Amino acid sequence: MPPATRPASLRYNAQADTRVREPLCKRALEIYQLTLGEQHSDYAACVNDLACVYQAQGDYAEVPEPLYKQALEITKAALGEQHQLCHQHR
Repeated sequence: MPPATRPASLRYNAQADTRVREPLCKRALEIYQLTLGEQHSDYAACVNDLACVYQAQGDYAEVPEPLYKQALEITKAALGEQHQLCHQHR
């Protein structure tokens, strides 16, 4: 698991520079997909991060809502519906 990739995208999240955040989130998503699989809760967190980037950009061509739903469904399946992260997505 690449611990440095997602935190870097979160640091840029605070700075709200979506031009930098988007490629970092996409790369983190690729890494988590390859190393953990698409059903892992960390993968879901990256999907949620990418949706946040698209929403911050106002890029609704990328349709952030389905990404939020995907992240939530993965988290529910991985951790259970009652887990606190299920209430934090979005």
